Amino acid sequence: GLVTLVPFADGVLSDEIKNSWKETTLFNRLKWATEAAHGVAALHSIKAGGVSPSAIHGDLTINQFFIRDGRLQIGDYNLGLLLRRNTTSEANETCTFVLPNHFSTTASPEEYADLRQTAAIDVWALGSVIHHIMYGEKVWSRHRKSKARELILEGQLPTKNGEFEDEAEINLVLLEARNMCYVFDPEQRPSAHEVAQYLEAQLRSFSDET
Repeated sequence: GLVTLVPFADGVLSDEIKNSWKETTLFNRLKWATEAAHGVAALHSIKAGGVSPSAIHGDLTINQFFIRDGRLQIGDYNLGLLLRRNTTSEANETCTFVLPNHFSTTASPEEYADLRQTAAIDVWALGSVIHHIMYGEKVWSRHRKSKARELILEGQLPTKNGEFEDEAEINLVLLEARNMCYVFDPEQRPSAHEVAQYLEAQLRSFSDET
């Protein structure tokens, strides 16, 4: 696994959402989502043997994002992996892997199906983080983990329970970013860098309006 030194944090994103989500502005939620995506993109930028992504988090949820100096940072790499270059492939890529199924509701379709995995599992999990930021609740919050697995393998996505500002522009941006991550075919799923670039452009656009 990965060992990292994490500076003392000012808080945890999960606590911020639990205690004050309703008071958090839409712009700040967009900022959180953008910083979360940049964090995953930075992790996936690590190169080993001249190829990236060479590192994955493997257990990305809202609980792994700490707040330090007003910005999000990823921590808790207990399921993290450093990936080896695939020397049997002509493509410049890392080896695939299979993480132990920890029955998380944020697991990707390929994890639930016990298929070979890539760094794309972090991107799917990023979608669940954005979902939590956007809706103020965990994915599949009213289902058991076993039911969430069943629904994902059937090709369904989590929805929102209760009230939601469907027409708010920032919410539409967050929904688009979430859905970018929620592509069932991992080979067609955008990279964390692409999600981060989309959110960063939107954040700058809304910043210019304020």
